[in-house]
Amino acid sequence: SELQASNRKLQESEERLRLAGDAAQFGTYDFDVKQGRIYCSPQLQRLMGMQANDDPQSDFEDFVARVFPDERDSVRHCLVGEQRELDNRHAQEFRVALTNGSVRWLLDRGRAVRPHLEVSHDDVASVVGICRALDGMPLAIELAAGRLRSLSFADLEVRLGNQLAVLA
Repeated sequence: SELQASNRKLQESEERLRLAGDAAQFGTYDFDVKQGRIYCSPQLQRLMGMQANDDPQSDFEDFVARVFPDERDSVRHCLVGEQRELDNRHAQEFRVALTNGSVRWLLDRGRAVRPHLEVSHDDVASVVGICRALDGMPLAIELAAGRLRSLSFADLEVRLGNQLAVLA
């Protein structure tokens, strides 16, 4: 079925991203500022010295607790401070204190497309349509999400009829 084919493509895309992350030594996270919850990819969990059985979704303060003590305030400010409201991009190097006593440097780069974006009940169908139009491919979805600065979910879904034009 179409749904099974889309799921298979999504799994293949996620596996390619995982392999790239392993090779390049990078991990990803998704931070829900409103809920104060952060999801860390398995690669980021490994880089931060977390165990395989640790919950990948945790409270933001639990995440910050893994950061070297001298840099915790700086990480908090970078991710939730006033700077987030002024510039949606950030880049910061910080140290993580690993359980074996060693320290690892990490470079965090991120971007918030629309920090106050809300998905209403009316938007759900458009969000599903966008993901389906992009075959669930994470990179394509990330590129399309950049267009949400100026387009509504419904407008983006309509414009994806011409996928190359909207992503260019």
